[in-house]
Amino acid sequence: MASYKDHKWLMEGEILIYILSTSTNDIWQVRFLNPMGREPRYIRKSTKHKSEALATAFAVDLFNDYRSRALLNLKTEKTTIAYLIEKYSHQFDAVTLKMMNGLNKSYWQRYIKDDDISLYTSDDIEKYFKWRIQDKLNRQALEDRGEKHTKYWRSSEDSISASTLKLERNIMRKLFEVGYKFNYIARIPSFPERFDRMDNVHKLPSNKRRGRFHPVNDYQRIVLPYLRSIYNGLNKPQYTPILENPDKPFNEETNRWRSINSFRNRDRELRDKPITDAQKIYGHTYDRYHHAHFWFASLLIANSGIRPSACHKLRHRDIKLVKDNDDKVYTLINIDQSISKTGKSRVVVCRDFHKTFERYLIFKQEIEYRFNRMITDDHYIFPNTNQKNPYQGHRKKYDGVFRPHFQRMGLHKRELEEYPGVHVFFSAYSFRSFYISERLKNGLDLYTLSKNVGSSPKTILTAYDYNENWEFRRQITQHYKAEPSSDCPGELEDYLSTSSLFS
Repeated sequence: MASYKDHKWLMEGEILIYILSTSTNDIWQVRFLNPMGREPRYIRKSTKHKSEALATAFAVDLFNDYRSRALLNLKTEKTTIAYLIEKYSHQFDAVTLKMMNGLNKSYWQRYIKDDDISLYTSDDIEKYFKWRIQDKLNRQALEDRGEKHTKYWRSSEDSISASTLKLERNIMRKLFEVGYKFNYIARIPSFPERFDRMDNVHKLPSNKRRGRFHPVNDYQRIVLPYLRSIYNGLNKPQYTPILENPDKPFNEETNRWRSINSFRNRDRELRDKPITDAQKIYGHTYDRYHHAHFWFASLLIANSGIRPSACHKLRHRDIKLVKDNDDKVYTLINIDQSISKTGKSRVVVCRDFHKTFERYLIFKQEIEYRFNRMITDDHYIFPNTNQKNPYQGHRKKYDGVFRPHFQRMGLHKRELEEYPGVHVFFSAYSFRSFYISERLKNGLDLYTLSKNVGSSPKTILTAYDYNENWEFRRQITQHYKAEPSSDCPGELEDYLSTSSLFS
């Protein structure tokens, strides 16, 4: 039995405060039966006070806190963000969990830290999001002064997107809902509903949040010529890799592919000749593959509408060339449930018949050039390029492939004229947006499009519809045949707008 220098029972024997006989600083301790469960049987804590009165007040407050939690059926004396994420990670899908961990690392741990969230109120949540907005402005101020630099896309210098905050709010709410479901949180606080009414927050329409190609000015005049130049570079014999022994077939160990530039460096006569920019790219194994990756992935997404994340998880067995009863040849892509965002498998039909498969065969050869591997159906179409572990798994950070090419094309980002100071960024997803918008423009029915791209009709109409496109205007007015002519009268010329606000 423990021996005490001093001890006292409180609340008719419910609580014991005491000073251990071995104590050198005479700090009072507290002990009482755990009202929240069997483990641990007793709650023991230091009051951190030498004063009996202060120790008594601390002990009573602690006991009442535990008893209140027991009445609310809470399981622990303290619930943290990190604890809930770790304990209930299996409750979330892979995408949500990845974003949750990222938000926790970047923001929640900096503000909420290890605070007890089990009794968080609506005011606490409101204060967090106000801090979140201010943190963005503070970070921008540090960068403007050159005191800090971080790699992230800034849509605006002096505001944050309402959709960004809304996504974070929804993920945080899911975590609180799980905590409430399993009795780690007393109640789910209210979360802000309208971020766009807060200071320093901008809101874009759903169909303007990503960089989207103008069908003519961007896609036909910039993107397609750029992709065509890559295709031409890949297909020029003078840049094509060569086998170490051209008279024998490829072998992973004994007869590997070598870049044309490596042979050039061995020959003094060739080495002294000037090297062209095209040869620097397509005669170099890594640069050549980087361009081939962008070329094939871009056109694959633009002609199928699949999500970039699913595209980069495809295996060679997932792309097939089939001949239908109509004697037409189609390229089909299998989106397995394991890589589908919706968790449902589907077969995607490419819009350009066999052309996608032709490009696939070209890219498949580029994979062999780059990795010197015999390719099997189980291998990934876009394998990992990490130097420490190449070809193991699929490429994950594909933004590193797309961003440099968009920058070369001058399509990395664009300011929205109707939202001064706000930029949208082009990415691999821009090709998916282009595919969906073009199918809508060309009259593909919503059900078929929804099934092919794996998005609900509501999402398609909200985020991709060409509601401000010239084609939409032509469709609306095509029935109009009566006079007066639709040609603009001369007296209206001065009123014509050159703004892209309604383009």
